[in-house]
Amino acid sequence: MLHHDTVHVARFWSRVSRSPGCWLWTGCTGKGGYGRMRWDGAYIGAHRISWELHHGEIPAGLWVLHDCPGGDDPRCVNPEHLWLGTTQDNTADRDRKGHSAAGAVNGSAKLTLAEVRAIRAAYHRGIVTAQALATRYHMSLVQIWRILRHTAWRNG
Repeated sequence: MLHHDTVHVARFWSRVSRSPGCWLWTGCTGKGGYGRMRWDGAYIGAHRISWELHHGEIPAGLWVLHDCPGGDDPRCVNPEHLWLGTTQDNTADRDRKGHSAAGAVNGSAKLTLAEVRAIRAAYHRGIVTAQALATRYHMSLVQIWRILRHTAWRNG
């Protein structure tokens, strides 16, 4: 539970732009564009602060999730656009809204979509072995098999 002293609360509201829809955080943002604020020596998500100011403590293990009518905005702190959910709820919500970074959009991707398609085409035409593909693309044999079986790069 956050300590709700008037200085922290005033600092929070000075960084919120209220409008009829989303209330946008105008302060600093972190990973994914989510607002964040230093509170009692730690950086806390602005949407989490808003939840606690309006609804009270966030139970252990729950996330504060967005459901903005015009499309989720990670800067939104409008308590009417926030809800509590489990990690499973968060993952399902992310996937349903298409926010997951898959394929080449994933920051850790080592291949392009064109390379994935070339790997599959070459293997299925019998031109090259999975081991040769692993060597050529500097990847593990396990990862090449995951690509070939569509357990990696499922949308490619």
